[in-house]
Amino acid sequence: MAILGAASGRLTFLWLPVLYIVIEIVSYLTTYYTVDEADITIQKGLIKKRQL
Repeated sequence: MAILGAASGRLTFLWLPVLYIVIEIVSYLTTYYTVDEADITIQKGLIKKRQL
């Protein structure tokens, strides 16, 4: 039983960097910049759109 727990912990540890990279790629692909004469608008979000 302890062997399964150790292997499972290692597997979770290996997936954390992959999950972080996927989240960063999605964040990059869902960020839009608009430059007007008066201001710069940043729109972020995949499901819930935010305007900064």
